[in-house]
Amino acid sequence: MTVGDMMNNQINSNQEWSLLPDMAVTSAVYPAFVTNGFVAFPSFPAFLGKYSTMSKSRRLCTELQTHLRLSSSVSCRTLVTSSYSELLYGKLLKPLMGGEPEAVAE
Repeated sequence: MTVGDMMNNQINSNQEWSLLPDMAVTSAVYPAFVTNGFVAFPSFPAFLGKYSTMSKSRRLCTELQTHLRLSSSVSCRTLVTSSYSELLYGKLLKPLMGGEPEAVAE
Protein backbone atom coordinates (compact mmCIF):
# COMPACT_ATOMS: atom_id res chain seq x y z
CA MET A 1 0.00 0.00 0.00
CA THR A 2 2.91 2.32 0.66
CA VAL A 3 4.24 1.83 -2.85
CA GLY A 4 0.79 2.65 -4.25
CA ASP A 5 0.64 5.82 -2.15
CA MET A 6 4.08 6.87 -3.34
CA MET A 7 3.05 6.30 -6.96
CA ASN A 8 -0.16 8.24 -6.39
CA ASN A 9 1.85 11.17 -5.02
CA GLN A 10 4.19 11.07 -8.01
CA ILE A 11 1.27 10.99 -10.45
CA ASN A 12 -0.53 13.87 -8.78
CA SER A 13 2.41 16.10 -7.91
CA ASN A 14 4.72 15.56 -10.90
CA GLN A 15 2.12 14.61 -13.50
CA GLU A 16 3.90 11.32 -14.26
CA TRP A 17 1.02 9.58 -16.01
CA SER A 18 3.29 6.79 -17.22
CA LEU A 19 3.03 5.30 -13.71
CA LEU A 20 -0.70 4.54 -14.07
CA PRO A 21 -0.26 0.92 -15.26
CA ASP A 22 2.13 0.25 -12.39
CA MET A 23 -0.27 1.84 -9.94
CA ALA A 24 -3.06 -0.42 -11.23
CA VAL A 25 -0.93 -3.45 -10.44
CA THR A 26 0.02 -2.23 -6.96
CA SER A 27 -3.47 -1.07 -6.01
CA ALA A 28 -5.67 -3.81 -7.50
CA VAL A 29 -3.81 -6.91 -8.66
CA TYR A 30 -1.22 -7.25 -5.89
CA PRO A 31 -3.67 -6.86 -2.95
CA ALA A 32 -5.93 -9.51 -4.52
CA PHE A 33 -2.93 -11.81 -4.88
CA VAL A 34 -1.88 -11.25 -1.26
CA THR A 35 -5.38 -11.94 0.06
CA ASN A 36 -5.52 -15.14 -2.00
CA GLY A 37 -8.19 -14.27 -4.47
CA PHE A 38 -11.42 -12.47 -4.88
CA VAL A 39 -12.93 -10.54 -1.98
CA ALA A 40 -16.64 -11.30 -1.95
CA PHE A 41 -18.99 -8.34 -2.02
CA PRO A 42 -22.21 -8.40 0.00
CA SER A 43 -25.31 -9.17 -1.96
CA PHE A 44 -27.23 -6.06 -2.88
CA PRO A 45 -30.63 -6.83 -1.20
CA ALA A 46 -28.93 -7.87 2.03
CA PHE A 47 -26.94 -4.64 2.03
CA LEU A 48 -30.11 -2.59 1.55
CA GLY A 49 -31.81 -4.40 4.42
CA LYS A 50 -28.91 -3.80 6.79
CA TYR A 51 -28.61 -0.18 5.67
CA SER A 52 -32.34 0.32 6.26
CA THR A 53 -32.08 -1.14 9.76
CA MET A 54 -29.05 1.02 10.53
CA SER A 55 -30.83 4.14 9.24
CA LYS A 56 -33.89 3.35 11.35
CA SER A 57 -31.75 2.88 14.47
CA ARG A 58 -29.92 6.14 13.78
CA ARG A 59 -33.21 7.98 13.27
CA LEU A 60 -34.69 6.58 16.51
CA CYS A 61 -31.52 7.45 18.42
CA THR A 62 -31.65 11.02 17.10
CA GLU A 63 -35.32 11.31 18.03
CA LEU A 64 -34.66 10.00 21.53
CA GLN A 65 -31.76 12.42 21.95
CA THR A 66 -33.98 15.28 20.78
CA HIS A 67 -36.48 14.50 23.53
CA LEU A 68 -33.73 14.04 26.12
CA ARG A 69 -32.01 17.29 25.16
CA LEU A 70 -34.35 19.28 27.41
CA SER A 71 -33.28 17.44 30.55
CA SER A 72 -29.73 16.28 29.78
CA SER A 73 -26.60 17.23 27.91
CA VAL A 74 -26.05 13.88 26.19
CA SER A 75 -25.37 13.96 22.45
CA CYS A 76 -26.66 11.49 19.90
CA ARG A 77 -23.25 9.82 19.60
CA THR A 78 -22.75 9.39 23.34
CA LEU A 79 -26.34 8.33 24.04
CA VAL A 80 -25.55 4.67 23.45
CA THR A 81 -22.39 4.65 25.56
CA SER A 82 -23.83 6.71 28.40
CA SER A 83 -25.97 5.27 31.15
CA TYR A 84 -29.13 6.91 29.82
CA SER A 85 -29.99 3.99 27.55
CA GLU A 86 -29.72 1.48 30.42
CA LEU A 87 -31.76 3.74 32.69
CA LEU A 88 -34.52 4.15 30.12
CA TYR A 89 -34.48 0.44 29.35
CA GLY A 90 -35.00 -0.40 33.02
CA LYS A 91 -37.65 2.27 33.60
CA LEU A 92 -39.70 1.18 30.58
CA LEU A 93 -39.37 -2.59 30.69
CA LYS A 94 -39.62 -3.22 34.44
CA PRO A 95 -43.32 -2.24 34.57
CA LEU A 96 -44.06 -4.20 31.40
CA MET A 97 -42.39 -7.32 32.76
CA GLY A 98 -44.33 -6.90 35.99
CA GLY A 99 -47.62 -6.81 34.07
CA GLU A 100 -48.32 -3.09 34.51
CA PRO A 101 -48.56 -1.52 31.03
CA GLU A 102 -50.30 1.58 32.44
CA ALA A 103 -47.21 2.49 34.49
CA VAL A 104 -45.12 3.00 31.35
CA ALA A 105 -47.17 6.06 30.37
CA GLU A 106 -45.92 7.82 33.50
